[in-house]
Amino acid sequence: METKRNFLYVPLLLAAIFAVVSIFFSSCGEQDLAPDNSVLRLYVENEDGENLLDLATSGNLVGKLEANLNYEGKTYTLSWVELTDPFLSENCMFPKGYPGAVFHGIWYETHPYRGVVDRNHLEIGTFYEPDFKHKRLTVSFPKYGLKYDIELSSRNPKLKVNGKEAEPWQYTIVLPAEKK
Repeated sequence: METKRNFLYVPLLLAAIFAVVSIFFSSCGEQDLAPDNSVLRLYVENEDGENLLDLATSGNLVGKLEANLNYEGKTYTLSWVELTDPFLSENCMFPKGYPGAVFHGIWYETHPYRGVVDRNHLEIGTFYEPDFKHKRLTVSFPKYGLKYDIELSSRNPKLKVNGKEAEPWQYTIVLPAEKK
């Protein structure tokens, strides 16, 4: 009789282990808000400081701006379709256990970041690595003849643009009047 009762605990124990593992790999708790996923925000303004990615701005470049991103030997063109990854949400960027180093390129973004209302901007990323150094990429704006060499590090967050230190995770690009 005692042996039969011990076998009843085996399925119960397996069910408990499965439940804990399922929660661990699909958790959207506070620990997921750690900077395991990083994007670089680029704000694009004219010489007067107006946001060129805002539809309310006269002469805005929404849907018209051309930009290229070179990263790890691959070229990405600016996507005007906002990122709609099925795993992406305001509070749970990616479940634990999701493969690292997923990169989405460069895209237009209007949604607030973690509840913070923000100006329309471009985003580069997404870097899914908890601690990286020296990500190097280049963003260019062909119509304006502008090129930005960017070095990004999540350790003691650092951003260098064309060799000069900048505020981590965001940078403002000032576009001159379009070359004709």
